[in-house]
Amino acid sequence: MPNELEEAVRHGNVGMETLINEKACGDLFPEKPKKILQAGTQPFEILQYLKSGKSLTGLEALCLFGTMKLASRISELKDMGYQFKQEMIKTESGKKVMRYWL
Repeated sequence: MPNELEEAVRHGNVGMETLINEKACGDLFPEKPKKILQAGTQPFEILQYLKSGKSLTGLEALCLFGTMKLASRISELKDMGYQFKQEMIKTESGKKVMRYWL
């Protein structure tokens, strides 16, 4: 007995490639597996630091974790479902930087 997708192919509503991909991959639209956060990685260490109630700027992240791309690490964590608060702050020298916290 054909399923809905096979019927859609038969009636020309979707292409054969869609049917082949569906059969090869299982579900029609499977959920992307979440990336596993591994201990010792920069995102892991940054998350643990922020979970302790502290906040973090890019310069602090460079000094503490050796990352020059805090915004990228935060983005990776956001993609994993973590939610952050952030605000633009002005340093003593007048430079504007982003501060992140949970």
